[in-house]
Amino acid sequence: MTRAVVALLLVLAPATWAAAAQSSAEDRERDAAADRKRDEMIEDLRAIIPRMPEGNRRADLYFQLSELWWEKARYAVSEEIREHDDASTKWLEKSQGEEPRLDARRSEGYRKQAVQLYREILERYPAYERRDEVLFVAGHNLYESGDKEQGIADYGALIRQYPQSRFVPDAYVQIGEHFFARNDLRRAREAFAKAASFRLPKVYPFALYKLAWCDYNAGAYQAAIAKFQEVIAYSEGEMRAERPISTTGSSISRSASTASSKSGLPTIRARPPGSRRSCSLATS
Repeated sequence: MTRAVVALLLVLAPATWAAAAQSSAEDRERDAAADRKRDEMIEDLRAIIPRMPEGNRRADLYFQLSELWWEKARYAVSEEIREHDDASTKWLEKSQGEEPRLDARRSEGYRKQAVQLYREILERYPAYERRDEVLFVAGHNLYESGDKEQGIADYGALIRQYPQSRFVPDAYVQIGEHFFARNDLRRAREAFAKAASFRLPKVYPFALYKLAWCDYNAGAYQAAIAKFQEVIAYSEGEMRAERPISTTGSSISRSASTASSKSGLPTIRARPPGSRRSCSLATS
């Protein structure tokens, strides 16, 4: 690197850092403003709900309130992490006192409010028209927050109680992810096969992709290659139709090439790249 380039970088660096700091401050203020708006909406709903008659409309408002509490918990987590990082930086500079600990009491309190409302809706409104959605959202949120057992239980309840629900295919995907991460290939394969059987464009290629990895991890390399190739063909058709899919053709193609080249004595991979699929709501 020439001296001129180094000098230019030194000149530009402070401006870049300042711009990044300003952007970060603006992001925090925007997030804080959104959280204040959430507080207003929470107070409004808490005032309105007691005046509403029992029924679907009241359950709807409870559901809205639960989601606001969950969003507030997510915001609180980011603030708790930022505060912990700031405190840790100061502690490292001074090297005095005890190392700061992450205080998650705020986010946990908000999360409990949301979970309590999920349970209240499920128990008090068995005929609620969006009860299947409540089960799905509760399952996803609980699983992602660490309560994996209850999350899987809610997915299972959704599948048993509402087999025709538009959320069932995604519930099977999430269950498959759970067992795949634990190398329980039998139950993972069962769940992904169920998800694929719905043939939904936003679910099918991903479920088939994970089925290929189940075969690969079980040593069934030819079956894995065949499935990878099927996903590539499907994804190319989807791309021509300009519809989004869960996994890009290029990454699947690389997976197929890897499986093919290692069909002798491969090093078994515990999971495919990008194994956790973000939650999406399947549509009929």
